[in-house]
Amino acid sequence: MSDAACDSDTVPYWVRRSAPGGVYDQMLQWGLGTGTDSLGGLEPGVSIVLGNHFGGHQKYVRPDQSPIYVHLIGEFAAGTKVHPTGNHSFPTGNFEPIRDNNRVKLNWTIKCLEGAPERIRDVFYNQVTTLNNATVSEEANMRKHWITRVLSDNDMDLIHFTTANIFQTAQAKPSSPDKRMQKRPLNSPASPGSDDSSSTLSSCDQEELLAKKVGDAYPASAMPGYGGNWFQTSSACRVVQLDITDPSSTLLPPWEWYKWIVEGTLVYLTAEMYIYEYDGRKYHSLSMKSMQVLDKGDLLPVKPVPRVMESASTSRARLNEQANVAVPAVSPGRIKFSAGYVPKGKQRADAATADADGSSKTAKRRLSPEVQELEVSRTKRNRSSK
Repeated sequence: MSDAACDSDTVPYWVRRSAPGGVYDQMLQWGLGTGTDSLGGLEPGVSIVLGNHFGGHQKYVRPDQSPIYVHLIGEFAAGTKVHPTGNHSFPTGNFEPIRDNNRVKLNWTIKCLEGAPERIRDVFYNQVTTLNNATVSEEANMRKHWITRVLSDNDMDLIHFTTANIFQTAQAKPSSPDKRMQKRPLNSPASPGSDDSSSTLSSCDQEELLAKKVGDAYPASAMPGYGGNWFQTSSACRVVQLDITDPSSTLLPPWEWYKWIVEGTLVYLTAEMYIYEYDGRKYHSLSMKSMQVLDKGDLLPVKPVPRVMESASTSRARLNEQANVAVPAVSPGRIKFSAGYVPKGKQRADAATADADGSSKTAKRRLSPEVQELEVSRTKRNRSSK
């Protein structure tokens, strides 16, 4: 088949997701985003309450003070990227490279799912509503770091979340004083590739790059983009394996993240809700604990390269560069959900009611009783919250 014919057969990701039996139908069948721990079904002050966190900070927990990982869905927004410099910044205004003691995280943003049935769009809206209502609004200097609301169009609302620290310092292994060294034979033939100067990883390094489990670590250089003048780390610096999986629930190592985490990629994640206070300001942080890619977006991934300190004008020019688009020819097929996922659970139908005290809390959309049907009726949204 010619390339032209192949191109004519391709469709945007939101179209193939909407096809009968596609990803959106599977999400509805599994009830993603509507279970008992789903973010959109939780009520701050009722099903989740503020509890104490270390250092005088707070986080949302269950009424019995046990921890809760909220479940949510979304699609990565424009500007999504994966780079080892993460959220590293310079509080003093002067350039400071990343060192072993820095806490580097990846900040990502998700939006409403493009072309999704109204039922799924309402799930995202209710997620934003929960985060809005969970914001400690009594503080004059509060900062809503976990959502951005666009009052003119609910489908433009954004949810911001962050990962755990992506780097850690490895503990030095104790030496074995009784271990004897073995001499190398002088007359043996050289092994194939032994003189290859392009190789940067020893056999030991390559063993470290084998698939591991969540929480294990790899050499920092295994993450694309590591190096350059942005990093002044020791050889003990390691990149941590986060709980990020592909549609088949296969763990994605750090050097694969950039291939999947792009604008348009559809994800299902769990997170904890923290409220930190520094210098009288409250910062609302949604901290990712696990994330499964349900369907990849259409943008062609660009492998990160080491950053260099550059002028502000050059930086702006880089941000304005247009990304290349590569549209997949086929749908990825069925999703194999993670083993720890608990399907559906109790369905919630929250009426849109206003608070008696006239607070700025947003009412949630009512869920129709036909949510389990794959053919979701295109009815008008419940706008009673406006």
